[in-house]
Amino acid sequence: MGLRTLCLSVLVLVALSFPAVAQQCTRCHASQCPAPSVRLIWNGEQLSQCVECHRGNLSTTRKNLAHSGLVQPRHSWYTYPQGQAVQQGEKLTQKFACRRCHVTGEKGNNLATSLDSIAPGRSSVELELSVREPAVFMPLFPLTDTDLDLILTRILAGGLAAPKEQALISPLVVYFSHAAAQEDPFSRHCGGCHRMLSHKYGGLGTDVIGPNLSGMGTQFYPPTGRDNKPWKRDDLRDWVKNPRKIRALATMPPLSIQDEELRQVLDIVWHQSDEGE
Repeated sequence: MGLRTLCLSVLVLVALSFPAVAQQCTRCHASQCPAPSVRLIWNGEQLSQCVECHRGNLSTTRKNLAHSGLVQPRHSWYTYPQGQAVQQGEKLTQKFACRRCHVTGEKGNNLATSLDSIAPGRSSVELELSVREPAVFMPLFPLTDTDLDLILTRILAGGLAAPKEQALISPLVVYFSHAAAQEDPFSRHCGGCHRMLSHKYGGLGTDVIGPNLSGMGTQFYPPTGRDNKPWKRDDLRDWVKNPRKIRALATMPPLSIQDEELRQVLDIVWHQSDEGE
């Protein structure tokens, strides 16, 4: 009888304390969230807890632990995939060609980390810093604060919806340096102006005068080729030999390169695979 009484007492204490635990966030933050009045989760029930959108840990009052994996209010519409923020974020993700290197929303190349796999475990501020202070070979994108918030909302939505198998996808190469293990034709002829992540050599190039060429031979590269259409291998070959044949006002000079080395450069830039399909 003593053990049963003890168990019942514990259950009562837990039941009585749950509402207080569920309201941990409002002890420090004003309760002005619009979610209960304007947003529904997929099963049709109104959102009732901050963690449904902002994540975090309700079981503690210690700030660092309570804010674990926190999603800032400006990124919290990721739980509403058909909402305006996620849809606008998708358009910007395509505009800035995030998928030329990353998988997000189950689409993209795996030249770099899958965003679907890391988004569920990172705070939105961590994700924001990774864009503002990019890793080696990642371009520094000219994003406004609003554009970045929308892109991060889209990334978080992709991580929320992605199957658990996405967590097993690893990038092809981990890039720690600016130079390939051996001299290659891209670095010799193109690397003085361009950078790229390549399948064979990893990160190549040392400057950013020209555009980043990562993922150029895939469907996810921006349509900046002839007549602003997707690039074709033959167009890239013609561009290298004489850029003004493709674009009359091009600033890149013609490149003096032997046909065999040009073929090798194209093989590096134009790697084809089944990824991203």
